[in-house]
Amino acid sequence: VIWLASLMDAGLTQFLTCLLFCSPLSNALTINFTEAIGTTGDGYVSFNFDWHLNSEESPAWFNSSVLVLNMKNPQLIYLASQLSPGHLRVGGSEGDVAIYDVGNHLPCKPGFCMSMDKWKELGEFCQAAKIRLVFGLNAMYGRPNKTSHFDPSNTRSLLEYTAKNKIPVYGFEFGNELQSKIDASYMADDYITIRQMINELWPDSTTRPWLIGPDENPNSEFLKELLEKAGPVLNASTYHIYPGTDFISFFALSMQ
Repeated sequence: VIWLASLMDAGLTQFLTCLLFCSPLSNALTINFTEAIGTTGDGYVSFNFDWHLNSEESPAWFNSSVLVLNMKNPQLIYLASQLSPGHLRVGGSEGDVAIYDVGNHLPCKPGFCMSMDKWKELGEFCQAAKIRLVFGLNAMYGRPNKTSHFDPSNTRSLLEYTAKNKIPVYGFEFGNELQSKIDASYMADDYITIRQMINELWPDSTTRPWLIGPDENPNSEFLKELLEKAGPVLNASTYHIYPGTDFISFFALSMQ
């Protein structure tokens, strides 16, 4: 199903239609099953928890926010464990509204305040299901405009609490699809700041969470500028691909 959907997203619907309905090909087609030309990692099949309020969603998605889900539910733990050792990514647009209720912080908006009890529950859920937690940090906290830096104090408080309480985090992302809201150079500076905090709080590199980003919609110029400055502090680069995206041109320009 994933293979079929990917082909259709790539604009090969006509090719599939021909395979299903056209006359048989005159030449035989040989497929070699003895040698792989590529592989995926063991954590490739993964899933996401978002922050959406019920008012934003259809009834099918009610009570699905990371703050509402019962992470102690045995059925949810069992279902998630079937994707082990995949990744649980907690993120989305509202992740850049969320505030962590630890230390001094700006006022929380209803539905977007992560208590430390909930944060520990999320970590315990991932441990029980044997999956890797990737958490998206709020990149807009205290940022007045796109050509300014964010206020790292709330992120610092969360990282300190996480390290002190040994909450298992595989990696931290920073921001969600903010390529039009933050100048790439300023965001790169903020990644460097976060890297410094992570290295300080997790001095042992074998247990240190990854730093991942920028989690953007494909924008080759933004990605190129950000990676030129912050690439050395990132463990992995992430981007979002939607149907209709010219991802071939995106990759080509980004790699220049």
